[in-house]
Amino acid sequence: MQEDVRGVDALMFTPPTDSLYKFLAIFGLIMLGWGAWFPLGKYYEYKLKEVELKLATEKTALKAEQLNKEYSQLTEDEKRYEGT
Repeated sequence: MQEDVRGVDALMFTPPTDSLYKFLAIFGLIMLGWGAWFPLGKYYEYKLKEVELKLATEKTALKAEQLNKEYSQLTEDEKRYEGT
């Protein structure tokens, strides 16, 4: 019966007993988590910025097209009034 208890203890994770080892283990887990989270956060941040810039570019192109139409209309009106 004593062997069964040791076998269960051997299977269970026990953190290191020394404070330095505990600190290093916890710090390592924190760094592992941060190392996975930080690049993903930056990736999504840059993807969002990319979408914003594409929308701003499209908006600028539409505004330029609208201004060109207005300019064409004004030049046609000017020619019409000069011809009269």
